Formats: sequence, C-alpha cells, structure tokens
Amino acid sequence: MNLNSNFIESGSVQFGSPSSGPVTYNLNFGNNIFAACDGTGGSSSGFVIGQQGTTTVYLAVGSLYVTNGANPVNTRFTISRNAAAVAVLNVTNGNVIAGTLVLCGNLSANAKLVLSGSGTSWSNNNVVSIGNVASANFNALVISNSASMVTLGALQPGFSATSNSNSVMVASNGKLFTRAASNTIGSGGGSVGNTITIQDGGVWEAGGRIIAVGNATGGGNVLVIGSNGTVTNVATVTIAPANSLSLSGGVLIASVGVTNTSGTVSGFGTVTSGNVVFATGTGTLTPGLGTTVGQLAVNNNVVLVSGSTTVIKLDKTQIGSNDVVSVGGTLAEAGTLTINNVIADGSSAGQ
Repeated sequence: MNLNSNFIESGSVQFGSPSSGPVTYNLNFGNNIFAACDGTGGSSSGFVIGQQGTTTVYLAVGSLYVTNGANPVNTRFTISRNAAAVAVLNVTNGNVIAGTLVLCGNLSANAKLVLSGSGTSWSNNNVVSIGNVASANFNALVISNSASMVTLGALQPGFSATSNSNSVMVASNGKLFTRAASNTIGSGGGSVGNTITIQDGGVWEAGGRIIAVGNATGGGNVLVIGSNGTVTNVATVTIAPANSLSLSGGVLIASVGVTNTSGTVSGFGTVTSGNVVFATGTGTLTPGLGTTVGQLAVNNNVVLVSGSTTVIKLDKTQIGSNDVVSVGGTLAEAGTLTINNVIADGSSAGQ
C-alpha cells in the first residue's frame, strides 16, 4: 500500500487478517503525512494493527498522527485488539505521534512493536501500556538500531493485574526517553516476570523521575542493564519485594539513589548515584551473576540494614577469584554476610 499525498482518515483505521490465514501488509507512505482521526471521544482507537487474526505490518512513513480525536491525549494506537489476534508492527522509517500506545487489548491476543533504524521515532502524549488487560502475557516493545521513543505518560510493561512476562528491549544504540513521574515494571497487581532490558549501546533517559521495579503483590519483575547499556537521569530506582535490579556490564546513573525493600541488587557494573539503601525487610546484595564472580561498583554510599543479606562468591579458578562490592563513599553494614565457595570441579563448596 503506497501513499502519494497527505491523507486524513475520519474514523478508526484497522488492519487485520481474515479468518482464512495470516496476512502481511507493506505500508509505504513515503514522506507524506497520514492522520488517523477518531472523533468519537474517550480513549477510542484511531489506528489498529491486528484487529483480528495474525497480522504483520511493515511501516515507512513521513509522519503518522494518531492524536486528532475528540480527546487527543487518549486517542489510542492499538496493536492486537481482539481475542486471538496476533500482530507485529515493524516501523522502519518515519515519525509516529500517538496519544496512548496499547500493546494487546485482549488476554488471548499477542502484540509486538519493533522500532528500527536511525530515521525511526515514536512519541506518545500519554501512557505506553504493555499488557493492557488482565492476564495479557508475552507482549513486547523493541527499540533498536538507533531508533528512538519518547513517552510523556508512564511506560508500564505488565500494566494490568496478572499481565505477566511482558518486555521492553532497548539495544543497538536505541534510545528511550520517559517523562512521567514514575515508570513501573510490573505495575498491575500480581504481575510477574515483566522486564525492561537496556544493552548494546541502548540508553534509557528517565527525565529525572522514578523507575519502580514491581509492586506490593507481584514478583520477578526486573530492570536489566546489560553490556554497554546506560540508564541515566533517574531520580530513584525503587525495588519492591521479590523484584530485582540486575547489571551485567551496564551503568545506572541516579541522582538520589537506589532503594531496595526485600528485593535483589545483583550483577557487575556501575551505579553512579546518591545512596544505595536497603531500606527495610530482607533485601539481597549479590555481585556477579549465577556462579560467575563480578564487581559491583557504587560511587557513593551503601546502607545495609539488619534484615539484609550480602552474598559474596569465591572461586580461585575464575579471573578475579571473588565478588567485589566497591563503595566510593561510606559503607554502613548490618545484616548477614554469606560467603559461598564456588569451585568449578565441585571439590569444595560451602559458606
């Protein structure tokens, strides 16, 4: 489908597969403007990829606007709207400007959005809701190959109750810019296994706001900062019980610090922040990953309360031979220190 001039659509634009089987659309809008105007008000969907069936779309556009309804902030760009819909949208060039971005509007649907290429950008006036209904699982947002996304509302993988294993990946010099007061990984009650991963030159610039990992009732949600990944301009990273922050060669820059309440901070990398505080409960600090030793560097203060546990591994067969927590400021240590002797040949192990 080619577009040779600017176009305005009054109503909802919907792409989906008929019941006969999957379908692929190539939407080449050139340098033109496509405006999807749904004037019905509320939070209606002005543009839908995956109304039904299995749908793959490749989109190249000058500018695509999905903000011009009666309520421009809420007008939705929805991927996988109805029951059993499976949809993948690949944006390969151009600018998409939307109100609210919804990935998956039904618990039996599945959605994926891939932004790729230096000429690709996406901006939202409202929230990015990944797993928009209860039990909407395995939906994904990927920002890669120098593409970028800006969202003024909250970024929320695992938005609804028990929406599990939803993910965001920012890699290969992709850029993510968020401006909401707080962005939560696993925000829905009981949501588990949701992740945001920043790696391979990817950057998340958080606008001086809060990143929250998990909520009071869900566990296993993770912020992963991988090799050459950077999460920067954060005020505070808060880790709820049974959730975690994991570094594997990345950098976290937070002006206030990291607050861990019965969660886990693990890995190897650098935390440039105010204080890393294990505030209450039974939080765990464990450098390295799995049985691999590593160094976790904190350029300021670390506070470990009485219920916390610090786990240090020893293994003379590895380079470095042991885990290290490097503290540039003051270490206030309480709680339990556990030493695990990890021997590759299994000849000795203990605490």
